[in-house]
Amino acid sequence: MKLIDNIDTSDLKIDLDKLGDMDIKDLFRKALDYFNSPSRKDAYVIFKKVAEKNPNYIHNPEDAGGDNAYFYLGLFYFDDIENVDEAIKLFTKAVELCPHDGASWEKRGYCWMNKSEYEKALSDFENALKGDFGRTNKEEINGAIKEAKKALKKGG
Repeated sequence: MKLIDNIDTSDLKIDLDKLGDMDIKDLFRKALDYFNSPSRKDAYVIFKKVAEKNPNYIHNPEDAGGDNAYFYLGLFYFDDIENVDEAIKLFTKAVELCPHDGASWEKRGYCWMNKSEYEKALSDFENALKGDFGRTNKEEINGAIKEAKKALKKGG
């Protein structure tokens, strides 16, 4: 999986030089702060730095299976730059690191739906229901399961 290197960083709010010296846990927290603000591009750059520093870093593993940079990078690829294939790779890495994180399964399921890969989507949505619901909505996942089953019946 090749992360984007050619993002224009001239409008970033972060000081790129200071990122290299930060502790990985603080770096992850800073990325979360930016992710939940209008500065999602800043979050992308920081999450990318987290993944480069430690590709297997799990943030707060004691909290429902943990959190990782690949989930947020996947969201960026899916939502912001609309590269579904790369988003699938990133969400796959996310579920490998944190298999109990229902949100990673759910988001990868939506990627499969986008590609009309309904059996794969259905499998991911079912795995999402087995996972943590800290960032997921059971009703939405059940609705996505119905949608995937309906598409499969139509021959999708």
